[in-house]
Amino acid sequence: MSWRWCCCIITFAASSLSAQLFQSSEAARLAVSTDKRAYRVGEKIVATYRLQNVGNGKLFVPVRFSSDCPPKVRLITDLQDNSGKAVAGGLIGDCSPHHFVSILEKIQADSKLLSPGQQYAPEETFDTRGLEPGLYKVTARLTAWEKTDFTEADREELRQLGEPILGGTLNASVTVRLTR
Repeated sequence: MSWRWCCCIITFAASSLSAQLFQSSEAARLAVSTDKRAYRVGEKIVATYRLQNVGNGKLFVPVRFSSDCPPKVRLITDLQDNSGKAVAGGLIGDCSPHHFVSILEKIQADSKLLSPGQQYAPEETFDTRGLEPGLYKVTARLTAWEKTDFTEADREELRQLGEPILGGTLNASVTVRLTR
């Protein structure tokens, strides 16, 4: 009987560690803001993307392309017209070849460790030359990691990080007006 009890404890502890490896997207908030609400056609729109840890513990969040080649885009940004068509866009991050020894090095290169309340806030500029006056939406979509991104051996190694990594997807947008 004590053998069964011991096995239950070990199984629970292992599944608890697995659950702690990935933190749901509810632990982070993505917001978009611009330096103004209205711009003249031809002016550049400066958008700031704020990714904030709103959880209770430290959290690794993706902040650039994955270092794989071809890369997996983690933060996609665009400027959409009122029909939802992207008229300008960008990708936050860079893609340069990296040679990592371990999955730990890869995650550390592709992410930032944010403490509760801490944020990462990159900026992007959109060119409005050639656009028509009207309402536009500045959008962002962050695709964090999923369990399927990693092998079981990778997940075992990732537990050495000591802090969870963000999983799931976050979206944000803000509306701006273009005038003549």
